[in-house]
Amino acid sequence: MPKSAQMQADYGANHDFMHVKVTRKSQLMDKQIPMDVLINGYRAGRLKNGESATYQVPGNRATVQAFLAMNKTKPLTLEASESDSPQIVVESRMTNLIFIVGTILVAISGVLIIRTEQLIYMLIAAPPALYHSYLRFFRKDKYLIIKEVREQGAQGEPAGQLPIR
Repeated sequence: MPKSAQMQADYGANHDFMHVKVTRKSQLMDKQIPMDVLINGYRAGRLKNGESATYQVPGNRATVQAFLAMNKTKPLTLEASESDSPQIVVESRMTNLIFIVGTILVAISGVLIIRTEQLIYMLIAAPPALYHSYLRFFRKDKYLIIKEVREQGAQGEPAGQLPIR
């Protein structure tokens, strides 16, 4: 029996369900590692880089958390309204720009070390490496960002707001 059908049977057919859409932003950092999604303390699924999934949750409140390798997000509590289903995005603080700049600096320092045999050029690559290490190992709860996203209206305005003219 599929998990959503089992959940519906356990919870009862007379209760409401909300749908939570979780999107993992496509990023270069940790691209090959799948991310686990926990909803109300239960593993709801696993997302690959750039993938989205919609989960059916009993009731009108859900606590969502994401795990990637040894890092996790802070729990995000969502409440469903009758007009829309909550949508959340999970991403790493190591943006593509930081990843690319860090990779270029490591390559430059590697070439300079090989050509000049001076280890002092390792300092070129130190800032991005230290930033990554700090987030990855010391601030595990800050490495991933989880946020709720509001759907755009028909003309590109956020839902629930009047257009500015």
